[in-house]
Amino acid sequence: MARKNRKNNHVKSEIPSPSANKEVTKISELLKSVTGSIVNKEQEMLLEKDNELREKMLADLESYTEAEQQYKQDSAEYQSKSILLNEELEALEQQKSDLYRQKTKLDEDNASIAQRQTEIDNARQQLLEEKKSLKTEQLELRKQLSVLEEQQINAELGFASQKQEALQVKNKELSELQKTSLAQIEQRLKDIYDKDNQLREREQQISLIEEELTLRANNLEQDLLKELHARKENDNKALQKQKLDLVEQESALKLAQTELEETKAQLDIQNDVLKSHIHRQFEAKLTQLAAENKALIESKRKAIDEIDRMAQENAQFEDLKRQLTNDGINNVQEELNRLRQNNRELKHELSERYEDGLIEDNQRLEERLDDTLSQLEDLKASYAQAQSELNNTRLSALERQNLLQEKRILEEHKRVLNISIEQLKSQIDDLEDAQKGALPFALLSDMDEKFSSLASGLQAVPSLEEFSNLMRARIANQGLYYTNKDIRLFIAGLSMSKLHILQGISGTGKTSLARAFAKAINNPPDNDNELYCEVIRVQAGWRDREDLLGHYNAFEKKFYAKEALQALYRAQQPRFQNTLQIILLDEMNLSQPEQYFADFLSLLETSDIAKINLLDSSHHDAPLLFKNGRTLEIPKNVWFIGTANHDETTKEFADKTYDRAHVMEIHRSEKLTFDNTVDNTQYSYSSLIERFEQAITKHQSDVDDIFELLLESELQKNLLKIKVSWGNRLQNQARKFIPVYMACGGTMAEALDHLLATKVFRIGKVCGRYDTRSDKIEDINDSLLRIWETLGLSDVPEESSYLLEQDIERLSGV
Repeated sequence: MARKNRKNNHVKSEIPSPSANKEVTKISELLKSVTGSIVNKEQEMLLEKDNELREKMLADLESYTEAEQQYKQDSAEYQSKSILLNEELEALEQQKSDLYRQKTKLDEDNASIAQRQTEIDNARQQLLEEKKSLKTEQLELRKQLSVLEEQQINAELGFASQKQEALQVKNKELSELQKTSLAQIEQRLKDIYDKDNQLREREQQISLIEEELTLRANNLEQDLLKELHARKENDNKALQKQKLDLVEQESALKLAQTELEETKAQLDIQNDVLKSHIHRQFEAKLTQLAAENKALIESKRKAIDEIDRMAQENAQFEDLKRQLTNDGINNVQEELNRLRQNNRELKHELSERYEDGLIEDNQRLEERLDDTLSQLEDLKASYAQAQSELNNTRLSALERQNLLQEKRILEEHKRVLNISIEQLKSQIDDLEDAQKGALPFALLSDMDEKFSSLASGLQAVPSLEEFSNLMRARIANQGLYYTNKDIRLFIAGLSMSKLHILQGISGTGKTSLARAFAKAINNPPDNDNELYCEVIRVQAGWRDREDLLGHYNAFEKKFYAKEALQALYRAQQPRFQNTLQIILLDEMNLSQPEQYFADFLSLLETSDIAKINLLDSSHHDAPLLFKNGRTLEIPKNVWFIGTANHDETTKEFADKTYDRAHVMEIHRSEKLTFDNTVDNTQYSYSSLIERFEQAITKHQSDVDDIFELLLESELQKNLLKIKVSWGNRLQNQARKFIPVYMACGGTMAEALDHLLATKVFRIGKVCGRYDTRSDKIEDINDSLLRIWETLGLSDVPEESSYLLEQDIERLSGV
């Protein structure tokens, strides 16, 4: 760029000026003297800098040797520590084998306990039946006691004197009534037993009638299916015609689109050709202007020489005029006429004298006069020509001056453009060089060095019940209060699904629960909680995964990684790979999750292939934890937790999202008091998963038995009537969710009730529909309560029954 500037300055200096040409030698001598002193000063400064650089190099060498010695010491310490760690690992392996033996013993004990539990459950069933009968008897006895109490009160009010006698009589009557009531109870038990037998017989008859009705319903259903099949065939034919029409329209649109693309390509080609043509014209114009500039400079030089020559001739001509006469050309003409008149007179005198010598003199004078007149005419013509040439040269000089001025302006513009072009080229080159040297995933590559050390001080999770109480207390110490059920549901949901949806009205603490739990289990400093719980603010315009993870800029050769991608990569680092990590999607349903979260919905259930390709091809400067230089694995220690409000600004979740997620409804909770003396232990992810697996192996068979009964129950039949059922996913989720919830201190009834309410009876699947009748929902509710008794579950299914009863009221218009 400096060379081009020098060329431009050289072209500008070619414009001649008389003063510049005269002073070249003086300026060059002055420049030599000035530049000589500057060069000497620069040499002195360079020598000083050279000494300083040598001193710095020596200091750097000393620091390098010290660093090398320190590195050798650190490597020796590292080797010694690695030996100690290996010994500790061997001891841990030994402890692990001992624990495995103890685990097998515990499994055997658990199996024996499970057998005893079944026996206890059978005994409980019998006790429940006896309690039912006793409750009816207690009601009757309470009625009789209330009558006696009324009589006793009346006796106390009106018959105080006969109080003792009446009491004795009443006591006797009470004893007799007790005897008679016992006899009646025994008789009633016999009657109840007989009625129970009658009811069983009636149930058998009803079952036979139901079988007949089911056969009739099946026949009707087959007839309806045939009619529907015929209608479906007709509709399919019509749809096929419409599809063919749509295909034709689509093909026409594709042809039009291809034509548009071809025309666009042609226009682009024409545009490129025009651009190149204009560029060539501009370059040709510049070369032409440069040539014209040189020609103008040469013509100007010639014109200046010509002006000098003509100025000299003009001066000579003026001298000649002054020599001829001091009064001007008109006086010269008068003098010539006077001389002619004198000549005539002289001729006349000469003719009179007849003198030969005078005639000859006269002839010579006439010849000289004629020569003088011819010279005068020639001078007049040359003077007029010189005057016109002088005017023409003055006009051409003005035009040349204007052209030179325009040329200077154009050259200045060209110089400025060349400078800006060179600056842009240098900036582009610098950017390309910087991008070649920069890493495509700079933020992720920095984590490879920043978080390369293993986490220290991680403790094993205690029993899940103790862990649940501890998490609730730690969250309460942060000023947030949740019920035991909320904490149990949250922990059990961690074992069931990698995606949580926390619903509820604004201000109930949905976002706070996820952040507080991450802080409670990891116990980081206040400023480091974001390293364990990354909050992502979902925007309404999100459409694909680039809005969540980031995008790759092919021009800059750089990937702009967003917070979610950074959190996924950070969770795999050695410092965090054994900790629980949360990515919190705040206001998850402001945009459609099935679009921007689509890849994760399908990958979270398949941990063996949970990978995302971030680049089309492998990159040699990819971060260390990338697979094949372009693929990122989804870590197993990461959970996605989304908060959701339901109003006019949000989107509804699809069934595929609800089925794959753990759903919780967060309600407002009252402030509670807890023990503030909570330790600062940080629990490991691996020990939490191990506690989950222990709980699952303990109660998994019980869950399978429950679902076998549910699949053959009346509840399943009533659900099939409204075309609703569940698949293997729900049973697999229940195998993980229910055992962990029970291990946290909850009951099987609560866990099963929550699963059925959020997966089966939720609004949009069973409840909240407009194609069902209230009597069908009533049948489902009744069958749910009956199967609850059959399963021997003590609690009532509150969540499911509440949803069903609300839907019955809605459909019946109450």
